[in-house]
Amino acid sequence: MMTNWQLILCASILSGLTVAVGLVLLVSPLILRIPHRWMRRLSGGLAGLTIVASAVEWVFSLLHFFLMANINSYTKVSAEDGQSVVVSSGGFDPESYQVYTQRSAYIYEYQIRA
Repeated sequence: MMTNWQLILCASILSGLTVAVGLVLLVSPLILRIPHRWMRRLSGGLAGLTIVASAVEWVFSLLHFFLMANINSYTKVSAEDGQSVVVSSGGFDPESYQVYTQRSAYIYEYQIRA
């Protein structure tokens, strides 16, 4: 099962790829219809620069989104009797958390997700 943030990440990937392919397929025939050679080359160059610039911006925003989705903060909480749990909260939604209970000295088991 995918969380909401994973669905948004997949939608961002698909939307960026769809836009890039759409621009290439739609702009190429329009540029070829320009009668003057120098104007056709200028338009093609500007369209290419526009597509590359938007692709670079999309890649950087996708990288930022991916990094933010994977940033977690972990806090170890110990009780007086020696039991301890690790609480993890995500980067996008600080109100969601996961709790891991201690099974042995270095092994924690997934317990609760809220």
